[in-house]
Amino acid sequence: MIAWGIPAAAIVTYWLNGLMLLLIDSVWRGDVLTQFRLQQDKSFDTSKIWKVAQNILSNQVMIVIPAGHIYGWLHTRGIGLYSSEALPSTTERFMHMILYVILDEFAFYYGHLWLHVNKTKWFNYRRIHKIHHEFTSPIALTASYCHPVEMIISNVLPLTGGMLLCGSHIYTGLVWTVFAVLGTQTHHCGYRWPWTPFFDHQPDFHDFHHEKFNTNYGLTGWCDALHGTDKMWNERVAELQAAREKAGQKPRSSGSALMYYLFVATFVTIFLLDRASASGWGLDILPTSFGSVVEAR
Repeated sequence: MIAWGIPAAAIVTYWLNGLMLLLIDSVWRGDVLTQFRLQQDKSFDTSKIWKVAQNILSNQVMIVIPAGHIYGWLHTRGIGLYSSEALPSTTERFMHMILYVILDEFAFYYGHLWLHVNKTKWFNYRRIHKIHHEFTSPIALTASYCHPVEMIISNVLPLTGGMLLCGSHIYTGLVWTVFAVLGTQTHHCGYRWPWTPFFDHQPDFHDFHHEKFNTNYGLTGWCDALHGTDKMWNERVAELQAAREKAGQKPRSSGSALMYYLFVATFVTIFLLDRASASGWGLDILPTSFGSVVEAR
């Protein structure tokens, strides 16, 4: 189940969602949809669709499927993901998901930054990461259009590393895989839909990275804020808001990192309450102690 389940969830989700959004972008895009496009002066070159499809299929066959089999092999030795007839507790699932978000941010940011700045002969920007940046105004289907080395560093490891480190249940891993793939395609879709939460700065944040290259290397914005690599983004947001206010228009939201701070705050709160409950402090409000779930396994 692990060897084929995780890869299958990623691949099927990628193609179903990616092709649906391709139709919207290239076939059904009229004036109504164009108003939501982030870079309205650019569009996807449909003549490159087969080139993109070949690259994605190649990476899925050479990287994604073998990675699933490696995780399946680790599972047989008691490492990483586990399976059981009973689903993990709600607390375990939620806590692991929050940890995934945190680990994903750090793994993706530093791996992605390295692909931009390293000067090594075989792994420099021109040899590896430039392939992904061929599209300065990306679409969902180009989310994992990249060199195989980048597929490992920026996609497979950040997406699956958390479930291995947490020793998660296969169910939690499958759910995370589906939403992570949908997430990265949303970041590359090129549209800020009306239902996008005002407190989420994606997809604007990553779309701006594709437009300018040397800013916004992370996902949540935490590491970019820490290292000052979001300066250009903050200046752009301020300029756009000032221009709209000057024109007497309602400011357009580019989102913020609030959602991700709420994730961490929730994680810390649940963890503290869980520890208090396990210590017998009279705060037994969680359905199952997170610690006891891990120990029981």
